[in-house]
Amino acid sequence: MPQSRRTFLASPLGAWVAGPLAQLLDPRAAFTANLRGERCEPSGADDADRIQALLDAAAPRGGTVLLSATATPYQLAHPLRIPTHVSLVGESPGTRLRAVQAMEAMIELDAPLPAGNRLGTVANVAIDGNAMAECGVLLKTCVQRSFERLTVTGCRFSGVRIVGAQNNLFVGVDIEHNGRDVRDERHGGLELLAGADNNCFVRCEFNQNGGYQAVVAGKGALPWTNPQGPSGNTFLACIFERRESDTRATIYAGDGRMNTWLRCDLGYDGPTMIEGPENPAATCHLWRFYACALSGGPDTVCISRGDRLYGMVFDACLFETFKSISDATSAKRVAVLQGNQVSGVAQWDSEAPSLTPPLQLGNAHLWVDPRGDLRYAAGAPAGPYDGRRLVSEGR
Repeated sequence: MPQSRRTFLASPLGAWVAGPLAQLLDPRAAFTANLRGERCEPSGADDADRIQALLDAAAPRGGTVLLSATATPYQLAHPLRIPTHVSLVGESPGTRLRAVQAMEAMIELDAPLPAGNRLGTVANVAIDGNAMAECGVLLKTCVQRSFERLTVTGCRFSGVRIVGAQNNLFVGVDIEHNGRDVRDERHGGLELLAGADNNCFVRCEFNQNGGYQAVVAGKGALPWTNPQGPSGNTFLACIFERRESDTRATIYAGDGRMNTWLRCDLGYDGPTMIEGPENPAATCHLWRFYACALSGGPDTVCISRGDRLYGMVFDACLFETFKSISDATSAKRVAVLQGNQVSGVAQWDSEAPSLTPPLQLGNAHLWVDPRGDLRYAAGAPAGPYDGRRLVSEGR
């Protein structure tokens, strides 16, 4: 009789097979199984100098510094500056770094151009700004770095600030409860500034941050920055929700082009979900939201200053419970395509003709009304329900 799965796994042969598999499934294995780095234990006092010495010693060979996971956090009285090709990895996502003195950022990655600070990983670390650090992680001339399974909380202005850094990957990064000291400045959980290009965020969360959950703004003056502002950044399966009383909007769309949100969940019941630029000359071009869920409140405008966004496109998205899609938008600026689903948008009927332009074939016009029905008119429609409703019957 064949052995059951449980009996097989308990046998010597099963243990021989399952042993390597268990190592692969261990959440620490991806970073610690094959790393041969210098290990550091928390002392209960300031550990910044000790960790920095290990990071500097690893720089010539591009090594790794390993931080143990204990109940005692690593205390930092000054920032950790990670050299190029060097990794900083915690034993588990519970490995904690805690600021104990005022500082601009707890972790900084920078290096002279043209090479910049390249490659390496920062992973498995909980970063606590402790209301002393302005920022948790600061990236400047940083290229092709990985940031995985991080939690960034308690920073005064922003959780992660990316200033001109490019082609970096963020996986499973939670940026929450930052920006409590934001007053009139434009800060937020995540800041993409000064030509921060082609960075990718996968399954990250941006929640309960003061100011904005994410800020995309500024062309900057650093060498080699994109004159169009932050561009080509991608958010995949990310969550933006749970605002604080001082959260102004989910996203500030200030500058940049070709930034894309794919299958993201955005929830905000304040006055504005996506805030356009204050400067009418800002270059905010061709942003795309695809297969995203956008949930607001009865008094929420989805997009403010929509007349300054120059080509923001929503495709296959869900809009639910908004006062309106935009306060000043035409089809020349924002396109809500016909494949979207709209539910509970109070002013949708009046907005639909401008947000969903009809297809024109000579004098004929085809469009989809707010109920999802295809309609036809010999001339320009006077409203979303004008013309004939076209029905096709299959056999």
